[in-house]
Amino acid sequence: MLAEFAFTPSIFDESVHPDRDVWIEQIRELGSTLFPRTAAWPVMISNLYSGSWYHTALAIVKAINDPRVRVLCEHILKNAASSLVLRPALGDWPGDDSVVWGREAIASHQAEQMDRILACKPVHLVLSRECKFISCIDEVQDSGFWGGYLIGVVPKHENCRPSPELAEALRTFGVFVPCDTPRQRWYR
Repeated sequence: MLAEFAFTPSIFDESVHPDRDVWIEQIRELGSTLFPRTAAWPVMISNLYSGSWYHTALAIVKAINDPRVRVLCEHILKNAASSLVLRPALGDWPGDDSVVWGREAIASHQAEQMDRILACKPVHLVLSRECKFISCIDEVQDSGFWGGYLIGVVPKHENCRPSPELAEALRTFGVFVPCDTPRQRWYR
């Protein structure tokens, strides 16, 4: 099963990230973990408010002045476009209000569970008082942040191999799993 993540569009808003270099590293980590180059993508992205999230996030990304981070964000959105999950509108139109987007994500999670909601620090500070489920983009580089969420990524450890039946089932869905013998490449 793929993990489903919701993002508030503000994670792509350069005006709410005071340390540009830290933000670039967070976006780089987010993109490379959610959309690895050499493995199946283990995640779907919630397209909140009846599909309006993607267009709102895209407009924010296009407004980024720093080309280094704009390219990284565009890459995330390009990849996300092929893994969007349409979520119905549950509240009033969020517009440019990042906190309202966060509340829309929380309401969507309450209607049908998702795996994680990710917000920028100012939004997280407000919404974490209302909901313990919301995470801050500052956490993406923490050692425990990704644990348990990206189940399509199989650990590279001999003792963590799935059963042959599970491995074959996962392969039919394009999930990379360890090969059967040590002579073969680790992932198919």
